[in-house]
Amino acid sequence: DATLSLIDSVRDASPTVALIVGGYNSSNTSHLVELCEEAGLPTYFVRDADELASPEEIHHFDWRTKTNLVSTDWLPQDHQPVDVLLTAGASCPDALLDGVIQRLLEWFPEARSVDDALTPFMAEG
Repeated sequence: DATLSLIDSVRDASPTVALIVGGYNSSNTSHLVELCEEAGLPTYFVRDADELASPEEIHHFDWRTKTNLVSTDWLPQDHQPVDVLLTAGASCPDALLDGVIQRLLEWFPEARSVDDALTPFMAEG
């Protein structure tokens, strides 16, 4: 179950911040945002990488009030490394997640590669 997997990830990984990618009308995606918020994580619901203006500014959606927001200082600069929990609704295209990953990596050139970051989560074949 994807919900239990998300809860386990929050508990086990202790991420710094959560980015939830998907359509603002998706009840599934809104529920993922709700779970991360309930876990006490700074959580941002974004449609795609274009919402991530900079490490200092993010455009995101408040699913409760159905309003678009702009937040500053959203990505902690004093907490290194920054562990980002990145997830998406079931119908979110992989290309949108890839775009968010690439945007984050642009800001942290010293970060490990996407392949290195994903290795622990890849199914053994």
